[in-house]
Amino acid sequence: MSTLPTVALAPETARAVPGRLRVRAETFSFARDAQTPSEDAAFTKEFSGVFLAAVADGLGAAKQGGEAATRVIQALARNFPARPRGWSAGKTLQEITRHLNRRLYQEGLARFASTELATTIAALALEGDRVYGLNAGDSRIYLWRGGRLTQLSIDHREPHPGRTHVLTQAMGLAEELVPAVYELPLLFVLQAEQFLLRHDFVHGDLKPENILVLRENEDLRFKIIDLGSVSEIFSLQGRAGTPSYLAPERFTGGAITERTEIFSLGATLYEALAGRMPYGEIEPFQTPAFRAPRPLAVLNPHVPPWLESIVARALAAAPDERYESYSEMLFDLENPSRVRQFYPPGTPLLERHPLLFYKIGFFGLLATTLGLLLVIAHLTHP
Repeated sequence: MSTLPTVALAPETARAVPGRLRVRAETFSFARDAQTPSEDAAFTKEFSGVFLAAVADGLGAAKQGGEAATRVIQALARNFPARPRGWSAGKTLQEITRHLNRRLYQEGLARFASTELATTIAALALEGDRVYGLNAGDSRIYLWRGGRLTQLSIDHREPHPGRTHVLTQAMGLAEELVPAVYELPLLFVLQAEQFLLRHDFVHGDLKPENILVLRENEDLRFKIIDLGSVSEIFSLQGRAGTPSYLAPERFTGGAITERTEIFSLGATLYEALAGRMPYGEIEPFQTPAFRAPRPLAVLNPHVPPWLESIVARALAAAPDERYESYSEMLFDLENPSRVRQFYPPGTPLLERHPLLFYKIGFFGLLATTLGLLLVIAHLTHP
């Protein structure tokens, strides 16, 4: 029988590219025998800032499992870009699979008098700061992080011994489909920090290694670990924490505040999106120069402008240019359409306010021209 296709979300853990999210567009399938082609289908594609990956594996017991798998993948690729503007990537996945499942089920009954158009589905969408997943059947989605492989998807199989090969959910098996859905928001870090702040504490060492995603039965739980670094807000802890994620003021004896924690979170987001630390890898004995990091869009063209502005504001070297509070940053993450574009100090006026730049240029040129005309008039008619 064919192998189970998988979709893997893999933040790179190698030293050279810490925290980088690597997308590997690879497929492999193994046919049942030389005469029977593989009944798997898969694709990866980027749609206007949303990365989508999906795999489908036609059920071996279904006469047209391979056809069903191909149609599911083609429908996702065709319909996802046409989603309504108000739908998230997660809702889009659910609605497409719901309608397509009903179509496969009804067509299977019409053509074969049984559910012969049946396939598994596993799909993953990366949109902004969130990861959305959906699956039905036993095709899987994994998270690889810190040397640990965590299964995010749910295997829909009979639990009884001897019947674990029997699927309880798959596309086309029943008129109504109840897929497993899950979402991995980055917002939970800010919410956890708000909890600490209510007790006058901050974490003090935010970084990718201290944010865990755990799976319990069918639920996902998020944890911030290494609470040994927790400090009272406004305390003076010098360089306590990991240097590459510390705010500039922490290197000069500044207090630990919401703004220094927001900087650490910004560094974590930048690393995850760009595959490198914003200010380079900093050693404990260094006093670094915090020059403006390379724009995220240059390193990762899939990062939408609103998210780039959030990360840039969180990473501002000057504390007054950063978010003042967790709630302010949380509001922007939850309301991307209302995010103000962030410009670091020294950004030319042409980039910050192009219309104003050209207005100033126009009126400046007009004033110069009028001045020259007056001079000429005075010289010719003294």
